[in-house]
Amino acid sequence: MPSQRLQGRVTLIDFWATWCAPCLAELPRLQALRSRYPREDFEILGINLDAGSRRSLISWLNRHRIDWPQVHEPRAYGGEAAQLFDVDRLPMTILVGRDGSVDATGLRGERLAARVSALVGAP
Repeated sequence: MPSQRLQGRVTLIDFWATWCAPCLAELPRLQALRSRYPREDFEILGINLDAGSRRSLISWLNRHRIDWPQVHEPRAYGGEAAQLFDVDRLPMTILVGRDGSVDATGLRGERLAARVSALVGAP
């Protein structure tokens, strides 16, 4: 995982898949959130659990203009990151503070935006 690049930033770890309807519904909100803050303050790290190839995922990401870093875990819930964070459903979010500690889990929509704003500060 790209942990050094994320050090000192508020980071949203987003476990998702292209076959997950609630995940796809959340993507426009995540895109808006991503564009609201400078990358040195806030980043999203997607953990994609699609079983397909990395090439297919990259093509899908490009078509949908998803530009934040992605880790592809084709073993889904059996993958290293999913097991590390005990992910058993999608979507699953983990919000990490600047100090590297987990601040909140499972936030979406307005609750997520409000918590990110509190951690990063108003843009």
